[in-house]
Amino acid sequence: MINLKRSFFLAAVCFIQLRARAAENSLSIYNVNPVQDGTIIGLSLAASGWAHINADSLIRKRCPCDPDELNSWDRQVVGNSNSSAARASDFGVTAAIVAPFVVTGMDTGFSEIFFEDAIIYAEVLAVNTTVLSATKYSVQRPRPKTYDGDPGYVNKADGYQSFYSGHVSTTFAALSAASTTLQIRHPEYGKWPWIVTGVVGVGVAYGRVADGQHFYTDVLTGALVGAAIGTSIPRLHLRRNELSDFKILPQGDGFWALWTGQF
Repeated sequence: MINLKRSFFLAAVCFIQLRARAAENSLSIYNVNPVQDGTIIGLSLAASGWAHINADSLIRKRCPCDPDELNSWDRQVVGNSNSSAARASDFGVTAAIVAPFVVTGMDTGFSEIFFEDAIIYAEVLAVNTTVLSATKYSVQRPRPKTYDGDPGYVNKADGYQSFYSGHVSTTFAALSAASTTLQIRHPEYGKWPWIVTGVVGVGVAYGRVADGQHFYTDVLTGALVGAAIGTSIPRLHLRRNELSDFKILPQGDGFWALWTGQF
């Protein structure tokens, strides 16, 4: 018979040891300025929060709308409704937001490096949300359900925020940031972090289209913008001096200059 208490204790010890070893072997790869980055995060959240609070005054509710004004590709989405797919997409984006923090915690332990990474992830999410909000309130594109005449969308500000998909952009931004970090810190992982990013992101995009929340062009744009933000912000914070090394090696009557680095 399995001794559950002993098994749990051994598992906990192994987990703590692995996390401690990860913290020792992990590399601090980001240059973080708490004041500067905290200001960016705070202002981004404040801007997007202000827009959300004032949505009813910012959005012009113009439907009923004619689906014929849509391109033929997007027009196919009008009439879609799949609550199960919608719930799956909600779960997917939530998991994508949480995953980078959990993965980094497992990788580095709750050390200074963890908090450096966490600030980068928070900045990615905050900036992505601000760019998303600015676009939604500028474009004010009706959702597929709004075109379909759903009263729950025609008369609400949320019914005119189709372009572009927040679920998809957030998923790709969060997971792209995590993949960038893992690729630099653990090149042995190869392309797997990016494969996971693509699979989860496409799954969330499918759910948004299947339930008539977004058009194909909405999810495609969301994927591109989210991936761009999730990749660029971490790379802008890289500790480039610590990721490279310059050595002068004697060689016969002369010497070799050797420079190595990660890209």
